[in-house]
Amino acid sequence: FIRQPLPFPVAETTEPGVFSAFSVTTDAMDLVVEGDATVCVAVRMRPMSAKELREGGEVCVDVIGPKAEVVLQREGFQDKSFTFDHAFGSDSSQVQVFRSLGIQLLDKAFSGYNATIFAYGQTGSGKTHTMMADRNTGEDAGLIPRISEGLFDRTTKLASPSRKFLICCSFL
Repeated sequence: FIRQPLPFPVAETTEPGVFSAFSVTTDAMDLVVEGDATVCVAVRMRPMSAKELREGGEVCVDVIGPKAEVVLQREGFQDKSFTFDHAFGSDSSQVQVFRSLGIQLLDKAFSGYNATIFAYGQTGSGKTHTMMADRNTGEDAGLIPRISEGLFDRTTKLASPSRKFLICCSFL
């Protein structure tokens, strides 16, 4: 593991070596405004579960794909919309998610940048499905198996007697 400085200044918290994700300085925002964003935010809606359908649950989220916009809709309330770098509806496939996020991540990693992908959300929101899914079937494999396969495919093709690769991975 090689620790490299972030490409923009952040404020250190009271604990040495711990940085607050919410204290990015204006220099970092300038990077985003100029189109050199270092963080990409994607959201994926999972289909309703059988239990939710049995209990009369209703879909209250609409994904407007080309605009990467998510609209929360509830009867009697005003719609609320949010825009992301990528938005995937409940009908999105693992292949679509990988093509939009995984290939880009691999390209950045092989361009010399540190690359990280993580899933965040409440229990049952679909994190494990998106990240792992069924590793034994190619069509339903999640991001981690697909990115791993792409990583090893690329290193195999690029390796030579004078070029070696060391791959380190952590999974929390």
